[in-house]
Formats: sequence, C-alpha cells, structure tokens
Amino acid sequence: MMMYAVLYPSISSPPAFSEPVIVKNATYNGQTGLPDYYFECRIQYRRVKTDDGARFDVVLTFDGEIVESTMKTTTSLGRTVFFTQADLQGHFGTKVSKTLYF
Repeated sequence: MMMYAVLYPSISSPPAFSEPVIVKNATYNGQTGLPDYYFECRIQYRRVKTDDGARFDVVLTFDGEIVESTMKTTTSLGRTVFFTQADLQGHFGTKVSKTLYF
C-alpha cells in the first residue's frame, strides 16, 4: 500500500486559463509576419517566503484524458505556464475538460 500526501504548497482555487493571446508577427522557418497564439495558465497561489522551492505541474486534458506530453512546470516564484499551438496539435475538435487541481 502506498500513501501520498501534499505537505505544501496548498492552492485554494483552480488555475486561471486565459483566452488565446494573438501574436501577429511571429516567425516560423525564416518566414516573418505570420499569426500565432498561445494560452497562459496562472496558478492562483499566494507565495510565502518558506516555500520558495514549491513547484506546480500543469497538464492539458483532451476528451477527459490527461496528455502527459503537454505537462509544464512552474515554481512559486513564476506561477505561470504557457501553452502554444504545438501543445494543442492533433487535438482540435476534442472536448475540453473542466479544470482539475490537487
């Protein structure tokens, strides 16, 4: 039998997932002026001095399934991760699940 416990950090509300941020002049493969977008996910967490080493893993779910390849990590100092179109590739048309956190 295994038991897991989260000693810290503790968050009291789900991460905030932004609307898409549009970038009008991105560069790909040497081409400039192309449109792009990304999503920002901000961890709703009030940092205290004693938890400078706290880390948060954020992962996307599609059709209720966790896609571990999209996992990104941030710290109590940063608290924000960015998801680009590369993270969404192959998942258009899938159901976006309710935000879960633990």
